[in-house]
Amino acid sequence: MTQIGEGEENMNTKKTDLYGKFEYKGKMYPFFYEDSFVTVIQQPWEYNEDFEKESYIEKIAGVTNSNKVIIFLKCEFLGGKFKQENRNIIFSTKGFVLFDKSDDPFDCIEFESDALNAFYPPIQIMDSKAIIDERTYKIKNSADITKTFVTNVNEENINMELTISWRFSHQPENRSMGEKYSVWRMKFESPKYSENIAKYYLYLLDFLKFVNFRQNITIDHFILYKIGKDNPVGIGKFFSHETANDSKAVKSITFEDMACDEVSRLFSCIAMQRNQTGYNDSYIPRNTEKFCFFDWTDWLNTAVSFEGEYSKKYKNQKYQSDLDFAKAKDYLLGQIALEVEATEQSINNKSNKAWAKFKHLIEHTDYRLEEKFEFMLQHFSKEISILKNQFLNRHNVSDEINLADEYAEYRNKLAHGDVIDINDANAVNFNLMRVFIYCLILERACITEDVRKWIVEKLFHL
Repeated sequence: MTQIGEGEENMNTKKTDLYGKFEYKGKMYPFFYEDSFVTVIQQPWEYNEDFEKESYIEKIAGVTNSNKVIIFLKCEFLGGKFKQENRNIIFSTKGFVLFDKSDDPFDCIEFESDALNAFYPPIQIMDSKAIIDERTYKIKNSADITKTFVTNVNEENINMELTISWRFSHQPENRSMGEKYSVWRMKFESPKYSENIAKYYLYLLDFLKFVNFRQNITIDHFILYKIGKDNPVGIGKFFSHETANDSKAVKSITFEDMACDEVSRLFSCIAMQRNQTGYNDSYIPRNTEKFCFFDWTDWLNTAVSFEGEYSKKYKNQKYQSDLDFAKAKDYLLGQIALEVEATEQSINNKSNKAWAKFKHLIEHTDYRLEEKFEFMLQHFSKEISILKNQFLNRHNVSDEINLADEYAEYRNKLAHGDVIDINDANAVNFNLMRVFIYCLILERACITEDVRKWIVEKLFHL
């Protein structure tokens, strides 16, 4: 599986203007597929009633005009005014898979992406010790450029494999040797089916967004294999509105920045976030331009992300560390319980709504905003020391300023609709929030302090 075979060439995913027929509830429908949208070809209103009540179908199977089996993934039907005005049957798809013969199970999926090239740079295929001049070099053995590790995501063990492939040109007159690129393979312990693909795609997409600190990440296409067989059983792609990926290895987290077991834990931590409450990746800029320039909406979104990540581990930090605070909180909750018990009514009863509100407020009371920020400044002092000084110097802010108070004041103003310009202190805080978020996530993944320091300085160094 180290180079493209004839099977993949025959199942090219670059061309998505396809014709064919798909099956739905035992009936065949002709379709035209272009740029993620499927249009049902029909005489006026011929099939409209068949799909009148449909809004979403997990997958739809059909056959293309070239006799390939096609599986449309995550199909959403356009409805409302669009359906009333146009009387067309159109549904969007998140992606598709092409099979030679049938919707086969698979036990290995292979992805490639420009963002993956930044995480695991293809230049590693060259043996730098054997380079004599620009015309003479040696290629490393496959074993030397392949990294493997096991990751557990949502109680499933996945065998991961990172390697570098080479796409050769078959044209004898072509002067180029071809294109080297990195691939990420997921190997499974049990057979998987086409409806499972989106889940694994999102695992990798979220991870690549995190390590590249960019939202404009695309995964070019994927290939499905059965382990032990060289030719793919299927190939497909997911559609994305993102373009112009600008990831660079020097400003991204790379595989070599961490130990293999740390990569495994970090991947698991990131991949499981969609199944957790508080998932929010709005702190990640769309591209390099948004990394450098931001406005108050970016500031507020990042603050929300920061506080969400903080709460995942340190939600009750003051209760756990401040004995007097813990006693006071327990006392107040106890008094509320006694008052409700005296009335012999549930706290959820209509007459006890006031007590229920106070109980909720006290239960969720811990560090104030400024205390959270100050705790982060102290807790991650080693990781942020160099960066904090850079941020202060760049914005000409004194190191004697109380950044925690500045954070709480501006955060509360934005939350209450008082939109004012970002001052220099809160420009510093914006950058610090991003660093805190990465430190918190890396800490949850049990990445060591020294590695955390290396990573955030690499990502956020000015």
